[in-house]
Amino acid sequence: MSRTIVYLSLLVGALASVSVAFAAPGNTIPDGSPLAPAGAPRSSFVSDPTESGFGKDPFYPKSARLTRSKVTKTEDEVPPPPDFPTELLLKGVSFIGGKKLAIINNQTVAEQEEFSIRIAGKLVKGQCVEIKEKSAVLKVNGVTKEVPLRPGVQ
Repeated sequence: MSRTIVYLSLLVGALASVSVAFAAPGNTIPDGSPLAPAGAPRSSFVSDPTESGFGKDPFYPKSARLTRSKVTKTEDEVPPPPDFPTELLLKGVSFIGGKKLAIINNQTVAEQEEFSIRIAGKLVKGQCVEIKEKSAVLKVNGVTKEVPLRPGVQ
């Protein structure tokens, strides 16, 4: 355990002395020679989003990667009106002891009960407004529609 601490402290000391040598004024290597030869081009990286050019890549100075493009709005985007999902199916209706139940996409709901069903990866919230003998009135996305029993069910 003590050997590990000794080795670790030696490593930290060596790294500290190297970083001090490179941080010295004039940016020289320990033997006194400069880091870059005289007359070498300086690389500059400008990344100021308030300026018009926004940025310059030091590795690819002719690149247009960091330039901003103008966004023009052609017209006001109006979201489409909410639609009633066609994937909602009434699979069954049940009347038990005066209570009406409907099976919608394998989920049992009662009258005036709110439900959440996943359709095409999205969670759809709705409400069963009324249950009739062969249909159910559902309200989804603010749209109310009467959904009949699926074909083949009596």
